[in-house]
Order: sequence, then structure tokens, then C-alpha cells
Amino acid sequence: MIYEFTDEAGEPVELAMPVSEAPDIGATIAGPDGRLLTRVASLPPKPTETWKPYVSRRLPRHMDGAETNASGQPIVRTQAEERSLASRLGWERE
Repeated sequence: MIYEFTDEAGEPVELAMPVSEAPDIGATIAGPDGRLLTRVASLPPKPTETWKPYVSRRLPRHMDGAETNASGQPIVRTQAEERSLASRLGWERE
């Protein structure tokens, strides 16, 4: 398993070691090159933004309070925004 550490300068260092030998978070160990390393919590990388604005086909054209494209169809950024706009019309969730 790969664990994350920081050295005295605050630079990140990754070390591979068996789970049974992994130090507790916050513990300090001597690294393979002699530097003192402090174990830090590892967080998974943040996923990239995959949600893009889209044209809603379920909302009416030229709707007040909504950004629209050239033909008047509402452009929404999230499904929650689309539901919020639909609720202003008294529509329920599909």
C-alpha cells in the first residue's frame, strides 16, 4: 500500500509498505534516505468537473428567470436548478 508523508520542508513523499508496518497518522519515522517523515492523512483526488450546462427539453421556451439559448430554450447547470425552475411552474419531479 502507498502512504503519504511530509518531510521537514513540508514536501510530500510517498512510501510503499505493508499495511501491518504503516505508522499511525501524525507519527514520525526515518525515511529511506535518512530524512524524518511525518505520516499525513491521504485523501482521494478530487474528481474533475464532469457536469456541463445543458439545454433543458422539459422546461418551456422563453421562461422568465432562466438563461436561454438563441431559440429560447432554458440552459441549466444542474438537475437541482432544473427542478427548481420546474417547481416555479408548479410541476413535480418526474
